[in-house]
Amino acid sequence: MMLMTLLPAAQAFVLMGQPNANEVAAWNYTDDLGAPKSIDREYKRFFRWNTPHFVYSFDASFVSYFGPEGMTAVDEAMTVINDFFDPADGSYDGVSELDLEKHGFAGNYNTTWINTTAQNAQVIDIKSMVLGMMVNHLGLGNPHRHAFSIVGTNNNAAGTAINISVALRNYDPRSNMETDMINGVQYSYRLIHDIAAQIGVGNAWAVADMEEFTSDTSGNAWSSVAAVVDAFYGNTSLFWTDTPSLFNFGVYYDGYNAMGGQFQPRHALTYDDAGGLKYLYSKNNISYDFPDPDVLLVESPSFVPESLQSIYDPNSVNGRRSHTIFPRRGLTGAFPAIAPFGNPFRG
Repeated sequence: MMLMTLLPAAQAFVLMGQPNANEVAAWNYTDDLGAPKSIDREYKRFFRWNTPHFVYSFDASFVSYFGPEGMTAVDEAMTVINDFFDPADGSYDGVSELDLEKHGFAGNYNTTWINTTAQNAQVIDIKSMVLGMMVNHLGLGNPHRHAFSIVGTNNNAAGTAINISVALRNYDPRSNMETDMINGVQYSYRLIHDIAAQIGVGNAWAVADMEEFTSDTSGNAWSSVAAVVDAFYGNTSLFWTDTPSLFNFGVYYDGYNAMGGQFQPRHALTYDDAGGLKYLYSKNNISYDFPDPDVLLVESPSFVPESLQSIYDPNSVNGRRSHTIFPRRGLTGAFPAIAPFGNPFRG
């Protein structure tokens, strides 16, 4: 007997971040981007870039194999990203001013075309693949794979059943509340695992996951650009019943096929992709960043005599000019051995 409970963990984009200790490979947390994160915790834990500029280039092997057409395809993917953050037509100034409805993303649930010649020849669109990779690298995960995630298990008192706790980590771009809707399509979940079919009490699984599925027939299922890389069984230890991506041979994302009424390069991104990137990179979304372990603190040298260094720190923003030291001395007429406070930014 298997019981499942849905935790109100956190409310149709998915953010990726550093995996928790309990987000292990046994629950199919194998994505090289990290693990899906909640956004209503005390501390935000998602990945995002804090530098505004990227530089990319092509090595000799890429140029030799794909030629100028391949290089152009990569440039077109980058144009989509650049046009989203800094629109060529000046529609808005930065994503903080982006209005999903006003600027053509509302209802933009599917932006794909199908080239049947490329489909029959099993050809992959480089522009769409690179675009999906960039959306991932900017911090968004595949919502069709990570909307529902296992966050804990426990056995009942008799040891005859396993209770599985599941968190919904997919967020609505307007309200930032959890939702089971992705680009206008509702999803549910089912347990998949690697236990062989057998009668009676079986063995425990080595790997289990909650697989998203939908019965929707609108044609907009699995359409997120953030899902592109998972089209060919990306980082997973299980076979999916439904591949969590619409991308495939002959499928390509194009702003000219947008459903929101505007047709700029940036509109190759779907509604949820745009909403997720807006959330991540809006200037009012403040998050604490830990420095890289290779980052070192460099301080200016101190020329104060060693006997006075304990009461004067040249790196302090207040210069030790506390009224408890300057201009008044202690009752004994001597400076205290330890100053009452130092640089407030260093504790």
